Amino acid sequence: MNIGPYINKAIFPLGVQIRRMLPPPPVDLNIYRDHYAPDAQFYCIGSGWWSHPRWKNVDVPSEWYAPVQGTAGIDVPWDIATGEPVQIATASAEAIFCSHTTEHLRDQDVRHLFKEAHRILKPGGFFRLTCPDIMLYYEFYRRRDRSIAPYAVGEAFSIQDMFLNEFASQFSNIMRVGNPDGASTVRFSDEEFDRVFETMPLDDALDFFTTKIDYALQRKTMGAHINRWHFDKFRRYLEAAGFRNVRLSGYGQSFCPAMRDMKFFDQTHPQFSIYVEVER
Repeated sequence: MNIGPYINKAIFPLGVQIRRMLPPPPVDLNIYRDHYAPDAQFYCIGSGWWSHPRWKNVDVPSEWYAPVQGTAGIDVPWDIATGEPVQIATASAEAIFCSHTTEHLRDQDVRHLFKEAHRILKPGGFFRLTCPDIMLYYEFYRRRDRSIAPYAVGEAFSIQDMFLNEFASQFSNIMRVGNPDGASTVRFSDEEFDRVFETMPLDDALDFFTTKIDYALQRKTMGAHINRWHFDKFRRYLEAAGFRNVRLSGYGQSFCPAMRDMKFFDQTHPQFSIYVEVER
């Protein structure tokens, strides 16, 4: 069986590779003329391949993402894991978009990211987050239903391994086959995995695996997942950073005019993503 296509999708998304070969979508600048001052600032944090002429890309330069970063460019280099502030002025941003980034970061790094987002946003500015919805993955695992799997893998890997790959990739056989340099020597059998989820509350079971992540190993394969997010966890972390009125959003449902341009926003795996938005 050729497992290459879905290995790439799980570890370095195939959709990103395809988008690199397509012409960029047309940009509607009327949105910006109608709603914002000419010098309004917008930032995409963890931008990867993403690019928009009115938005600045914020990302950490890395060998892993170099093929896509070389295409999109980085306007503001920032390694969140250093704990250093991002080089953006306080209360200067109209909006921040962060798509499919928090699942690649440790809890402490996400706390830092959210505090910096709160600092650089203007009052009334919007912060929009999207990433894989761990509750959808959990239901896929709990129901043992491959028909609702986020990507097609046939029978090559177990349900347990597919679920594990979405929040602690380095322990999965998917990583061992597709990107062995980023795979851990620590192994969990399907029976051990089931026992954890059968005997612990869901968040504790997830933490059982994520707290064992080797972050040095993660830096070798930065596209792997080392974290998981649902609305309650997002809400707690955003409120701790100073945000209030955190809202569970949905595909295309931003209250921010700039982020309702669906040619650019909410386009990464909407079928298994969660959307959260907050106003400063």
